[in-house]
Amino acid sequence: MQPSRLGQINKARADSDLADSRHRELLASGLKVSSTVLSSTEALIRYLEGHTTKTEVVNQLNSISTPDVKFVVQALNILDNTLKNQETTDLTEITQVMQAILNEAKQIPKSNIEIPEHEDIDYSKQFDGLTKAIQAVEKVVKTQKLIAEAPIVNVPETTVNVDAPDLKPLQDSMKAVVEAVTSIVIPEYKTDNTGVEKLLKTANVTLTKLLLKPVGGGGGGGSSWPAIGTNGQAQPLNLDASGNLKTVGSSVTVSSEATTSLSNSITNATALVANSSRLMATFFNDDTAASVYLKCGITASATSYKIRIAPGGYYELPSPVYRGIIDVIATAATGSLRITETI
Repeated sequence: MQPSRLGQINKARADSDLADSRHRELLASGLKVSSTVLSSTEALIRYLEGHTTKTEVVNQLNSISTPDVKFVVQALNILDNTLKNQETTDLTEITQVMQAILNEAKQIPKSNIEIPEHEDIDYSKQFDGLTKAIQAVEKVVKTQKLIAEAPIVNVPETTVNVDAPDLKPLQDSMKAVVEAVTSIVIPEYKTDNTGVEKLLKTANVTLTKLLLKPVGGGGGGGSSWPAIGTNGQAQPLNLDASGNLKTVGSSVTVSSEATTSLSNSITNATALVANSSRLMATFFNDDTAASVYLKCGITASATSYKIRIAPGGYYELPSPVYRGIIDVIATAATGSLRITETI
């Protein structure tokens, strides 16, 4: 069945249910009015049965004639007494009932709502088609063989025969290793270090002599460490290409020396600014781990420098002396660079 057809069926059912609901509401309203009219009538009947109206005539005469005048007078007197003795009738209950009837009558619609006739639709053909389709699906499902037989796997029995290994050669080798380890004799350590101490003293003397021995430079100048300064550190002296000590002529006058200390930094720093009066400058790296890259120019780096001063190393500007700006950078922010500038 098409979805559009199902939608039409559902809409028709909804319209029919709405019409039935409105019809039931009208019936209920009519029953309510009828009940009100009935109760009003019953109340009126009960009232009339229990009261005597003022217009009731007692001992009514069939005919009046002259001899019967006295009877007429008597009847009128009796009627007069009756009216005088009769209490005033209370019509409040009837008035309330009639007012209720009027209110209910006002609520009755002036015209009846047209209720569309319920049209019965025959869906037997559609349901027959649906039934046939379901039966066809059921037939197809039943024809499917859904039983899966478990496969039969026959694995022939395998016989595994493993010969016992001969462990006698291994046992003999292990015994030999145990005997060899047992036969090792560990010599007793002697604590007499007299010979070693004598050798160390001899080596110290030799190293001192080598330190104090002048060493000639080659290939354009160099430096040596022939003396110890007042601070206990070695002080270098400049030598020329022939190994002779460089001296300053009497025509050169040294006016002053400026000593500064620059903390090592991993960023570029200026060690000396440009100075046209500079005669010499020395640099000593007092750190034991960090190296210092020195550049005769602006911005030193690990790839742009003149010389690398190792930990505990010393450097002085060669002659002719460079008088421009000098920048430095260290591999670690430890220690300081001791700077002396002669002018």
